[in-house]
Amino acid sequence: MTPVLDTAIFAAERTASNYIVAAAVVVLTAMIAVLMSRLLAKVLTQAGLRKGPAKIVARVLAIIVVFIGIIYALDILDVAIGPIFGAFGFSSVIVAFAFQGIITNFVSSTLLHAREPFRAGDQIETGGFAGTVLEINSRDVVLLTFDGNQVIIPSSDVLSNPIHNMTADPIRRSQIMFQVPYRADLRLVQATVGRAVRHVESVLEMPAPDVFVESFDDSGIGISVRFWHPSEQLTTNWVRSEATLAIDGALREIGVEVPYPHVVLASADDQPEPPNAEPTSRPKDS
Repeated sequence: MTPVLDTAIFAAERTASNYIVAAAVVVLTAMIAVLMSRLLAKVLTQAGLRKGPAKIVARVLAIIVVFIGIIYALDILDVAIGPIFGAFGFSSVIVAFAFQGIITNFVSSTLLHAREPFRAGDQIETGGFAGTVLEINSRDVVLLTFDGNQVIIPSSDVLSNPIHNMTADPIRRSQIMFQVPYRADLRLVQATVGRAVRHVESVLEMPAPDVFVESFDDSGIGISVRFWHPSEQLTTNWVRSEATLAIDGALREIGVEVPYPHVVLASADDQPEPPNAEPTSRPKDS
């Protein structure tokens, strides 16, 4: 340190006792900050605030307490704070650029805690990943995918992408689509399939399952079955599988087979001529 800068910052001579007292103040302040942080997080949680936001508030308080302790320790050392703040103002710009990603993720995590589009334990899909939320910390969101893999997604990526919360409501609706031949009795198909789906375990009675005739397709008539069930992904996969098996069994009972894709080709010679049509051949010359 240059003599000029040393004179500007340090207003008086320091002794060993000054350093010991200053260090003790910093250590004691850090311990107080930790205790206050834990106590505040516990109080906020008991008051009804969720664990994630409570931790963030407590952490900010701890940082403020430690900062006050450092300022007090510098005062014990007779350090002039003004030049330090001047240097800090310049270096803060560099620090902001260097830690831009960390700051962005911290702010994004704070917004996620404030808006609460999902909670720990919810099953979500965002940014091409789907799974159960394990943790929402101050920097990222931890997911356990349905394949058992742990994925850590930066909070800024989560906040900037669409979020599909699959368990925001306790129930959700699934749809299964299939085709039946044109010769099938559609009323019978509707009644039989609807009855079969209603008997599937975990399919809700209310709202009741619906069976709709949707469209006239190339290979048959399109049918859609819509039903409600618990929203967890494992339950969804199991119910859809059981409903598909029930639909297949119901169609087999009434002798209806799901048509496979096919195309019927017909030439113009195969078409019958309309009645009273004029002959298409030229009369012979006499």
